Amino acid sequence: MSLQGAARHWEDPSVIAINKRKPHVPLRSFTAPSQAFEHFALRSEASPSPRVLSLNGNDWHFQLFDRPEAVPAGFGGAGFDASSWPQVTVPTNWECQGFGRPQYTNFVYPFPVNPPFVPEDNPTGCYQLQFSAPAEAGGHRLCNPCCCVNQLVGSGSDCGRPTVLCLGDAS
Repeated sequence: MSLQGAARHWEDPSVIAINKRKPHVPLRSFTAPSQAFEHFALRSEASPSPRVLSLNGNDWHFQLFDRPEAVPAGFGGAGFDASSWPQVTVPTNWECQGFGRPQYTNFVYPFPVNPPFVPEDNPTGCYQLQFSAPAEAGGHRLCNPCCCVNQLVGSGSDCGRPTVLCLGDAS
C-alpha cells in the first residue's frame, strides 16, 4: 500500500491494524547461552543481544502536520530529505517535546465527533531515521514499526500498546 493516495484507513472502523504483529512477551534472542545469562544477570538493556537493534534515541527527524493530506508527497520514499526537520527523542509523545498540545479529557471530546469520519484537522506526525541493519542480522527477519521505501508496512490504531511490524511483510 502506497503512502500517497492511500485510502483513509483510519476512518474505517473495521481496520484496527494493518500487518500488526500479535502482542507477545518481550522475548530476547541470543547467539549463546552465556550472553543470555549475562544479560539477565545484569537486568539491563545496556547489554542486549546482538540480534536486537534498538532504534530508541534522539536521532529521529520529526515534523508535525495539521492533517495527513499535508504530509509532503515524497515522504517515506528513497531520497526524501528530512534533515532540516527538528530532531526528537523516541519513544515519547510529540506533545511532550513541544509539538502540538496535549488533549487530556475524561468528559468531553476535544474534537467534533462524526463516526467514522476523522476531522480534517487531524495532527499527523512524521518520523524519519536512517539506519543500517547490523551484519549479524543476516538471514533473520527485521521487525519494527515503519514505512519502507514509500510503502506502508503497517499501522496500529491502539495507542495503549506498542505496534510491532516486520519489514519482511512489506515485500
